[in-house]
Amino acid sequence: MSTEDQLYVSYRAYIATQGAPPFEPGMIEELATAYKNFAHPDMDDEVFQKIIGELKEQFTVTQLFGGEITDNSHEPWWEKFKTGGNDLYYWSRLNKLLMNDPNLPSAVTNRLDTITDSIIDLAGSPIKQGLWNRRGMVIGHVQSGKTLNYSAVICKAADAGYKVIVLLAGITNSLRRQTQDRINEAFIGRRASRNSQLMSEKVGVGKIGASPIVPHAGTFLEGDFSASALQTAIGYSITGLEKPIIFVCKKNVSTLRNLLEYFNAADSENRLDLPLLLIDDEADNASINTKAEKKEITAINSGIREILRKFGRSSYLGYTATPFANIFIDPEDTADFGSDDLFPANYIRTLEAPSNYMGADKIFGENSEFYERMIVPIDDYEDILPLKHTNHHPVSELPVSLRKAVIHFILIKAMRVSRGDGAKHCTMMINVSRFNSVQTAIEGVVYELVQEIQQDLRLNANASNPTKTSVIHEFQREYFDEFVNKIVDDEYSYPSWVELKSHLFRGWSVQVQTVNMSGGVLDYEAHKVDGLTVIAIGGLALSRGLTLEGLCVTYILRNAGAYDTLMQMGRWFGYRDGYEDLCRIYTTKGLCHW
Repeated sequence: MSTEDQLYVSYRAYIATQGAPPFEPGMIEELATAYKNFAHPDMDDEVFQKIIGELKEQFTVTQLFGGEITDNSHEPWWEKFKTGGNDLYYWSRLNKLLMNDPNLPSAVTNRLDTITDSIIDLAGSPIKQGLWNRRGMVIGHVQSGKTLNYSAVICKAADAGYKVIVLLAGITNSLRRQTQDRINEAFIGRRASRNSQLMSEKVGVGKIGASPIVPHAGTFLEGDFSASALQTAIGYSITGLEKPIIFVCKKNVSTLRNLLEYFNAADSENRLDLPLLLIDDEADNASINTKAEKKEITAINSGIREILRKFGRSSYLGYTATPFANIFIDPEDTADFGSDDLFPANYIRTLEAPSNYMGADKIFGENSEFYERMIVPIDDYEDILPLKHTNHHPVSELPVSLRKAVIHFILIKAMRVSRGDGAKHCTMMINVSRFNSVQTAIEGVVYELVQEIQQDLRLNANASNPTKTSVIHEFQREYFDEFVNKIVDDEYSYPSWVELKSHLFRGWSVQVQTVNMSGGVLDYEAHKVDGLTVIAIGGLALSRGLTLEGLCVTYILRNAGAYDTLMQMGRWFGYRDGYEDLCRIYTTKGLCHW
């Protein structure tokens, strides 16, 4: 955490002790000034004014509690457990970590606690004896914080006594790795690597407290579940483990089979007498039994059910932003498949997004406040990147609109540098084909363009007499046309052209890479200090679950035949505090209409 972030967190903590939002006009400035006078009298005024702006922004964020539907089998238990003198170790240290996060409003952290209290209560008490199962679902918004929510649920589940936690993290390697990384930060507290040196590295909650308790990691950053690697780490049986163990796995047939075999190795004849929490992220994707014939079942759906059936006490919790497939599971399937069916028969919990969430309504709604400034309709792609194309479709050039989108992305990065956010992640997404071969071809052309731009700007950006053919003239024209002159709003400020061009490729560069089923990882963690600036090119891997940190520019040309598919492609939904005015979506009028 930077010095400025530390200062901001200290101011936020002080103001939180003086009252609760909403504050009267001028009250935040008054409280911040009082704190400055006795704690930081020599603080730079520019830094102080920036902190006040961030405080005013965050203390206006609100979040509703959401709702729930339950059956009549629920037995409330968590409140009694929570107030009964039990040690909430895992949740307490995650809560401390979140309270020190300068980007997370206090209202959101507080609401997270109360919401996840209700979810873990609905999931069922792990100390309840006998044979039982619970089946539920949590519905959130695309890119609204579901990962943080189930991370908090995992911590509370471990505190309550759940011994085995399985987290199914989508169907791609990139999403599984990103999820493993976040669970390392929020729950395990270690890097969770097969490399013993890396495994000992403290991350996230592991840095809180002198002697942190480390739960067992059943999977590692390097790859999906491996029984041999795990047996080397903790032995051959999970039945004797005192601390909880968590597995972060892809929804893959062989992975689920290997995991079941590992559980069977502990006791091949009987159900395991350990409470299991199975969290199914993107629960509408691949988990549903889509067989048309009754009494038939898809392999992944069967694999999930068999794991649930292996444990005498199990709780299944699906998370999704597009729950249509889950809700339309035939509840009568229990007649053929038993009570381990994945229909959310016991409860459905909804999550409301915080007020600073940029979702479908704010961008595409009838009274959208962002549509005019964010959406850039394009129609020059058909000859180069037609919506319908075959594998190995040749790509030797880019549509003019995509070239402009790349230029706008570089300008946005420079503007974020001018706003003091140069060390934060900055991402552009290009999603124009489902074929890996086409994505790779686009990567090559975009890489060449970025290299040409970088070389040109390093020579001409700050030259007193740039060459007539230099791209700097195009950059200047696009800066005023797309940003300065397009948005007339006192809320946003833009640097002078002289200042902005001084930030172009000064201390930063742009990476270009594909992210798809063949490989490619957006390693934001490796750039935590300096920030990753990247143009990510992909299809399915960029269409569901994966968080693109600091996403500023989206260029998308895809046919979406279903509402859930369309919504999941919306990686642009999320939180854009401090740069919401800079974000752009380049797409077709047809896609905007849908």
